[in-house]
Amino acid sequence: MREDTRAAERLAREGEERVRKEREYANLQRQQGLEEYRTIEGKVVWVPREQLEEVAQRDREEAEARKLVNRLVTRIKAFRPSRDYASEWEYHIELQGYLKGMFPDARIEVQTGSSRPDIVVQDIAIEVKGPTYSKDLQTIADKLVRYSQHYNSIIVVLFKVQVNERRYLEWERGIKKTFGDVRVICIPGR
Repeated sequence: MREDTRAAERLAREGEERVRKEREYANLQRQQGLEEYRTIEGKVVWVPREQLEEVAQRDREEAEARKLVNRLVTRIKAFRPSRDYASEWEYHIELQGYLKGMFPDARIEVQTGSSRPDIVVQDIAIEVKGPTYSKDLQTIADKLVRYSQHYNSIIVVLFKVQVNERRYLEWERGIKKTFGDVRVICIPGR
């Protein structure tokens, strides 16, 4: 029981110290003419007063973009092709038609520089790959480098994945570590 009391006291002291340091930091930021702004996601950032409205506007736009990506991901995960495709082209034609019903501006293979994602919705690139083998996973990283120069968000859709699980999980971890917010979706076969 005594150890529990000590642990609780230690946690309380650490909490008080953290609060004290946060107050100290906030006061220092205010002395430098900065204002506290809490993003829609709850993150605190300090910005010059004259840029506060611009930062708030950008935050709202980014939140809307995240909502669109989340809606797209939800719809893609719900997608079930009408038949079992052996061809990537036929698969992504059907996926694009499905998405166009909810996202009328969904377009197929828009050329942007040397980058050409399979489907584009606003500023979101969707790369479709399948049947997906180990060599196909290798080409995706190259495409992500190019797409990230032209699109704010990228979604990778894999179908008929024919890769051993360990290799796939290693690849997925590497993609997320390297590219951060890229969403990877595996569509189960029929």
